[in-house]
Amino acid sequence: MLKHCRLDWTLDYMYFCPDCKILQCPECVQSETMTSFCPNCLFEVPQATVRSEQNNCSRNCFKCPDCTSILQVFLDEKYYLHCAHCQWDSRTVGVVFTKPTGLTSQLQLESPRQQEFKRLMEYYQTMVKIQKASQQPSVLKSMESVLGSHFILSKIKMERKMEEYVSAYVPDPEFLTRFKQMSPDEACSIEQQMRDPLNNPRMMSDLRPLRVQLFAKKLRRCHQCDKELVVPEPKPQATGFTVKHMARQYLPNIWILRQEGNTMELIIKNPLPTDMHLHITSDSHVEPSQLIAPAHVDGWEGLDKSTTTLTVSPATEHTILNIKIDQFQYQVFLGNKTPRC
Repeated sequence: MLKHCRLDWTLDYMYFCPDCKILQCPECVQSETMTSFCPNCLFEVPQATVRSEQNNCSRNCFKCPDCTSILQVFLDEKYYLHCAHCQWDSRTVGVVFTKPTGLTSQLQLESPRQQEFKRLMEYYQTMVKIQKASQQPSVLKSMESVLGSHFILSKIKMERKMEEYVSAYVPDPEFLTRFKQMSPDEACSIEQQMRDPLNNPRMMSDLRPLRVQLFAKKLRRCHQCDKELVVPEPKPQATGFTVKHMARQYLPNIWILRQEGNTMELIIKNPLPTDMHLHITSDSHVEPSQLIAPAHVDGWEGLDKSTTTLTVSPATEHTILNIKIDQFQYQVFLGNKTPRC
């Protein structure tokens, strides 16, 4: 574990800026979205479409509401969606299509709750625009000069409408009676309800196909010098990186070989092609050590040639090692705990 930002991180999660010579955790680096794409069809989606589609794939990509597997289109008089994993069928809930393309436009996914949520979003967005305009006298005067009395009347109407706003959503009064009478197999599980929070299905007949959410490739920058630390290849099919400055490429890897009582034997491996001089101290009465980690060697021969051992005594799960490499210093936590944030 590496001590950083009062958190514990493994070396795999850390970044290293070669210009600033600082170690950064995922909470410190700056993130920028490069591309958004669908994980099913690998279609790259522009940012304008991401916002309009609410981070959902606009093509014929749907997930099963029961097991979240990808649904496929079949034809039996009419087109329908079928899950090959759990055998869920959209015809059981009355969802069929007239053509195999444009399923998103054919499928009416908006429930009364979703319609109410959209009405609230549109209403309060309009109110925010009017409030921002009222706080800027120059903008307010220009709008009044152009619109005249219509602007003042619209503002008064919106303020009155905000006070008199009544929800258009009316809950089903007979739902509780039907819910008590139905069997457990007809009720949705908590996981199924959480997958579609706006629709909030209560019964299996209320399940609807779920749209596939988009993934994003992100660029990581140093928070001090804005240097690019990680730059993935922009194409959705690519898995490589054009720039990659991870801490594992610059800092030695440390493993606990064995532990007997309060003595630990550590293995230190140098990832660099040159020798690494280490100065190791601790706050638990461990004697300071001066080590030289040999240069990294590729292949099976490098397992022995590019590693060195260190015996730490006394050592416990709370021991923290202070490692100094030239002018760079960081802390390693020897506890057997999983990474947490």
